[in-house]
Amino acid sequence: MKRSSVFLLCLLLAACKGGGGGAPPPPPTSTAIFTPATAPPGAAITVTGPAGAQQGSITLDLNAQSLPANTYGIAFDLDFNSGLVAFAGPQNGTFFEAAGPASYQVKLDPANNGKLIVGVMLLGQSSGVSGSGRIVSLRFNILNNAGSAPLTFSGNAAQNSSGQPLSGLSWAAGTVQVTR
Repeated sequence: MKRSSVFLLCLLLAACKGGGGGAPPPPPTSTAIFTPATAPPGAAITVTGPAGAQQGSITLDLNAQSLPANTYGIAFDLDFNSGLVAFAGPQNGTFFEAAGPASYQVKLDPANNGKLIVGVMLLGQSSGVSGSGRIVSLRFNILNNAGSAPLTFSGNAAQNSSGQPLSGLSWAAGTVQVTR
């Protein structure tokens, strides 16, 4: 009698895959919301993002706002929390392209995976661009860690077609919040 009870118990456990039953729960899904910093008046480089919570990835646009005539190129670092989002890739904007072909350099700092190094410059002879428009879009994958952290600019520079620095330019990024 004992032998048949043990046999039935083993058969039941095997049928239930160890007694736990069912599929494992799905992994938690994280969402991200980007809150832009208040755009300063006048000439500025700003960051905007989609409205509402995003799943999987979030794309942020870096924009020119009222840049002066003869803007030829910009360079900056964008610092972010690599525990919340991971850089996935850029997409060229249209602002500089209005004056001709442009070179776009976007890469992670090899010494810091939470810092993007970005440079955009017109190629060849050009009188530069002015006004407002999208410079470059940056896509980030959302990681499964909750938190909130600022995006910040550092190492900012902008120049005209003579290679002279542009003065009076403000830089405003924002905050990324990830929830699980």
